[in-house]
Amino acid sequence: MRLTAHHPSEPLRDAYDRHVPHPGPRGPRPGELAAVVAVDGERAVATSGTAERPEHLTPSAALTRFPKEPPVGPDLINGIPAHVLLVHVVVILVPLTALCLIVCAFWPSVMRRFGPVLPALALVALISVPLTTHAGEWLERHVDSNALVRRHTELGDQLLPWATALFAASLALWWAYSRAHGASPASDGGTARPAVRLPLRVIASALCLAVSIGATVQVYRIGDSGAKAAWHDGYSATARPDHG
Repeated sequence: MRLTAHHPSEPLRDAYDRHVPHPGPRGPRPGELAAVVAVDGERAVATSGTAERPEHLTPSAALTRFPKEPPVGPDLINGIPAHVLLVHVVVILVPLTALCLIVCAFWPSVMRRFGPVLPALALVALISVPLTTHAGEWLERHVDSNALVRRHTELGDQLLPWATALFAASLALWWAYSRAHGASPASDGGTARPAVRLPLRVIASALCLAVSIGATVQVYRIGDSGAKAAWHDGYSATARPDHG
């Protein structure tokens, strides 16, 4: 299915982008609801439903049936696709958070110095992921589709669970150590809270290590697939003669 309108309105184009089956694993399964935006002379219509039972909708009805989703983040920044800028935030913050989590998990003294900075850093990294993937989905609809682009998008959608796990592990680690080491012996003869026991420390450290490695590897896989999608046909293996 293709968009046959030469100059469809942006709302209709958005409805088309969200509901027309695209090649690859991200498209709807057979029988699922789809929408096609077309132009019949001066009259724009939207066709929805299935091949067996199509529906013909006016533009206003199409927008009611397929309302425009609220934006998650910017699509363009200073005229440049936001994805190519926001991706640098993810590439830096997610591995940095993973490294800090490992260090804090294995060296409690470092965790006490970090304090709430660790979960705060993990939260910023977590927020940056959906902003970047949303901008990437917008960019996907504005570039030529191929297997490399679809693979990059598929891998990008898999990062949010890892970022969520990073934040959860950082928050739990900070809470556990602040609870265990935050109290000092009371003057009225009370005792301090017990330190985190060794078996729990070992388990927590192993979990933090696994989550950190998984998140970092996923960022690498996404970046590698993105570089291949952007540059697989954008350069020559030999230098151009006019550039020496």
